[in-house]
Amino acid sequence: MGIVTNESEIPGRKKLTDRLYSYIQQFLYKENSKADVVGILQNVNRKNTKVVLGEKEVTWYGRHFVKEKSVNLIFRLGFLHSFK
Repeated sequence: MGIVTNESEIPGRKKLTDRLYSYIQQFLYKENSKADVVGILQNVNRKNTKVVLGEKEVTWYGRHFVKEKSVNLIFRLGFLHSFK
């Protein structure tokens, strides 16, 4: 999960992270999903532009990438990357 902010420091970040993780887990359980939370990331964008994502990423929980397999290749995809 990714959160975009315009500030680097978020007061109560640990508590927010714990709550987000708990809410996501509850949602996945209710949906009977086999998915799991890989990570919770903060992306910091202080620029006032039409571009949403900034260049700085902070991992709040877990890891900052998910592994995806395509054919016989394994890719590590992050918040800023996706398959096209």
